[in-house]
Amino acid sequence: MLEVFRTAVLREISFPDIEGEKFVPEALVWNRIACKYQLRVFHEVVYYRDYLNGGLTDKIVKIRMNSPIASMMCYQELNGYDVPLPQKMKAAINYWRFRLCSKGNKRIPHLLWWWNWVMPMGWLLHQNDKRKV
Repeated sequence: MLEVFRTAVLREISFPDIEGEKFVPEALVWNRIACKYQLRVFHEVVYYRDYLNGGLTDKIVKIRMNSPIASMMCYQELNGYDVPLPQKMKAAINYWRFRLCSKGNKRIPHLLWWWNWVMPMGWLLHQNDKRKV
């Protein structure tokens, strides 16, 4: 999959700059763009790529753990979109998973209170992440 956006759209809906964090999930911006603009999908091969060992995809959990505010923003916003319930649940679990990395930061995005029941599942994933990283 390849995303191509007009430069004017990326200037309008840009990646947020979060102090102390080096990574913002692309999905955060792509979802914001999709809320305002129609996206076009076409079925043509544009290019072939391989994942690099040690690249972003290979280390994504560690990268998200080091940028918890951006990760929480992505999952909190996804939880508010008109998506199927299983997707909302997964987003809420991942929100709690990375909130546990926020180290008491007061600028955290907040999830609606009724999603607190999934916190134990996020905690379990967080514990597993800490063991692997």
